[in-house]
Amino acid sequence: MIFNPIRIRESVNEVGIKRLLETEFDAQRPMGNVAIMQLNEIIRLYLVGMREQVSPLLSKRIDWISFAIEKNEDFGESGNFHQQSLRWALAIGIWMRDRVNAADVWGAARDFNAAALFDKNVFSKSELSTDRLDDYMALCCQSEQYEAGVIEYEKYSTKKNISLKRTLKPRDFGYVICLHELCGQFDKGDILNAGRKMLKANLENNWLSYGQYLVAATWLKIVYWSETCNILPGEIILKAYEDMPNVPRPTFV
Repeated sequence: MIFNPIRIRESVNEVGIKRLLETEFDAQRPMGNVAIMQLNEIIRLYLVGMREQVSPLLSKRIDWISFAIEKNEDFGESGNFHQQSLRWALAIGIWMRDRVNAADVWGAARDFNAAALFDKNVFSKSELSTDRLDDYMALCCQSEQYEAGVIEYEKYSTKKNISLKRTLKPRDFGYVICLHELCGQFDKGDILNAGRKMLKANLENNWLSYGQYLVAATWLKIVYWSETCNILPGEIILKAYEDMPNVPRPTFV
């Protein structure tokens, strides 16, 4: 299954947009989780040309997540995993709204990711070195905790000599970023090309087609954005179309 922006745009109706626009704060609901889901939806709508309609919603969702963090919202089987998810979404929301990298928020998400290792039924044994390591490396890159990223990667992966000529897994690319920030051992142009190959392997078939819009936005940010970058976060998200070989950018975007 490949991400299909035309079908998504056709399926977005006034009722769905109205529900998103009219959602109000309710202290009896897990508003942090509500905000995570709606932020994911906002990114989806950015990708189908509806940024102007939904970008004003960012501030409220950021507030709801901040409220959930303050009251230590309990949701799901793992409190640590939920707290990681809250901070991950908060950091992306702040970036989308304010064009800054909230390294401290990303760092807190990394800490909760590490803590979730000790919770039951969060990660399978195989996920420790795959999906979970993908997330951990992304959080290390964003929180600028590069040494922690190198240590964790080398703990779970047997790959020590990374070639930028092959298509890297997200965790491998995160390892490259961490090594480069610590040692400066790669060419920046080669890193960008490797990042784009990694995006091409994941955006259209893995992340976006399965609704993982927050994950996709995070890796797009890692590949393309920096504090000195003049490109708006919304345009960084739309760069997805430059790295989806089978999904041309629609005329309405």
